[in-house]
Amino acid sequence: MIYDGDCGFCTLTVNWGHNHFKYFPAATPSQGYQYAKHGLSKADIDSSVWVIDDKNYSGHRAVAWLLRHQPGLFWKIAGWTMIIPPFSILFRIGYRLVVLNRHRFPGSTNACKFDPKSLS
Repeated sequence: MIYDGDCGFCTLTVNWGHNHFKYFPAATPSQGYQYAKHGLSKADIDSSVWVIDDKNYSGHRAVAWLLRHQPGLFWKIAGWTMIIPPFSILFRIGYRLVVLNRHRFPGSTNACKFDPKSLS
């Protein structure tokens, strides 16, 4: 898992997941990570969390991947639901809203403010 290590909210979320899920992939801050070896750009890495497995999964799809790899049926169903239309549209929008507002959530710092124009 690759996440924004400068963002306090992202770090808090990754730590929470690590402490509460039975399976949690190795989590690495994006700062200094060699993302190009996975075919990713800086804009890709700056825009969302990523899980690198047999494919690259970002945003709500990365969260869905994580949930599908949990041992409990509830989590597996939740993970599959996140990627099946029309639910996937809602989860994609929800994830984007979290990214755009992460500077307002607990644990946030000034580094958490995300400017979508920076990806243009």
